[in-house]
Amino acid sequence: AVDFLRYYADGAETLTAPARGVFACISPWNFPLAIFTGQIAAALAAGNAVLAKPAEQTPLIAALAVDLMRKAGVPASALQLLPGDGAVGAALTRDARVKGVAFTGSTGTALKIRAAMADYLDPTAPLIAETGGLNAMLVDSTALPEQAVRDILGSAFQSAGQRCSALRCLYVQEDIADAVEEMLFGAMEELAVGDPWKLATDVGPVIDTDALSTIRDYVAQARDEGRVLKELAAPEGIFVGPTVIRVNGIRDMAREIFGPVLHIARFPAGRIAEVVEAVNATGYGLTFWAAHADRRQGADGGRRIESRQHLCEPQPDWRRGWKPTFWWGRAFRNWAEGGRAALSGAVHAGGCARDTGRRRLDR
Repeated sequence: AVDFLRYYADGAETLTAPARGVFACISPWNFPLAIFTGQIAAALAAGNAVLAKPAEQTPLIAALAVDLMRKAGVPASALQLLPGDGAVGAALTRDARVKGVAFTGSTGTALKIRAAMADYLDPTAPLIAETGGLNAMLVDSTALPEQAVRDILGSAFQSAGQRCSALRCLYVQEDIADAVEEMLFGAMEELAVGDPWKLATDVGPVIDTDALSTIRDYVAQARDEGRVLKELAAPEGIFVGPTVIRVNGIRDMAREIFGPVLHIARFPAGRIAEVVEAVNATGYGLTFWAAHADRRQGADGGRRIESRQHLCEPQPDWRRGWKPTFWWGRAFRNWAEGGRAALSGAVHAGGCARDTGRRRLDR
């Protein structure tokens, strides 16, 4: 949140386009302070007034954030908090007095907002939407399994999988798949599921009972089909035990399951290009990982994958001391730049609607 405030404060002095007017900022529950603050900061820095609508699950932290902004000097005439359920957001996106919308949430909701804006708002009103996605990771036969498993655990199950960048589909080369799965399942046994207030806890609860039912129903169907490879027990409450499900590939995944559920697919040697093609074909473009020991292969994959963020991690070669390399996709977008004057609606699902520019990439 502080980084957002500093970034937009720094960039405000360089803006030349006039303010648009009133921006509706609709934020998610999984980053209730950072994204909420970032959306507001971008719009305010560009001279707009803001109607801030937090997720219905997290109104208290939003109220505290607005209170701090008011104490810092943001006038009530420039920032109003509108807590409530989805009906509040729907009303905002249908009010012609709103001149732009910043939204972070599900792809389905973003499409509904776009349709409402087309019917009710000025045709030039921008939609800056960052949505979820089906994020993939590729592990080839040159990868160091220990390092790959460490990253898989962190991405798939940290925050109970409730991040838009969480790993959803893991592709493992057939030659090493058995060994990687054995190591992964063993490491999962060490995960502690429970009260997030306890430092020993690795996986906390899901957000609410609706999410619990959705995830449990999905896992139950996979279990009935004999595709559940590993599943941890969950304590009483709104907890889901980390689960691994077999799929043939990312095409088998019709939607994102926003929880601690990982899908595993295998691919034969020499078929990396086909994996990349399948990932690109989903229409999502948020995050992609690759674990390998071939830097040239990683660079080639980084050029071909259509993702907002590439995390290509060359595995250590102890003689050369290689370090992880980060590839930022050519399709990189940043919703918060909409405060500047985004001219188009939401683009690549899971991506966002405004180029960030060289300075943002450098940072």
